[in-house]
Amino acid sequence: MIVDAYQPDANFISARHVEVAAAPERVWEVLPELPVLLRNSRWAKVAALPLLVAALLRRDRALVALDFGRRQWTYRDGEVLGGAFSVDRVEPGKEVVLIGHHRIADYATNFYIEPMAGGRSRLYNVTRAKFRTTGLGRIYLAGVRVFHNLYVDRWLQALKRRAEDG
Repeated sequence: MIVDAYQPDANFISARHVEVAAAPERVWEVLPELPVLLRNSRWAKVAALPLLVAALLRRDRALVALDFGRRQWTYRDGEVLGGAFSVDRVEPGKEVVLIGHHRIADYATNFYIEPMAGGRSRLYNVTRAKFRTTGLGRIYLAGVRVFHNLYVDRWLQALKRRAEDG
């Protein structure tokens, strides 16, 4: 995966995946719908508080999370997504790498689609981040360790359902 070359000194690495009963082309087709799928889910209400706390800890001036999900993402190099990510690399139909940074961390995350037999796919998300390790950075990283995989698993499940619903 392309994302493996990002953040070589990462102190947080997460790798998640889900098997999807849909062809890779279908998974790639629904991938840009992720923010809209999440905004309309019950999970969005549950996730709102921890995301708001994280934004406050980062001292984000504009709470861009409030705009999250109003439109689909566009995977073009340099495109800013949801105020938190920029598209860094795209291998159409296979992988998109998103990067970002704020005062507490620099990070890269991806969505990678692996073809499987029988017209199925495996959708991966790998996140690599380098967090500051002093004071607030340690607290923030502890929160990431608690919530990140829960969020990513929800993302992957939402995409799986959408791709399989055809």
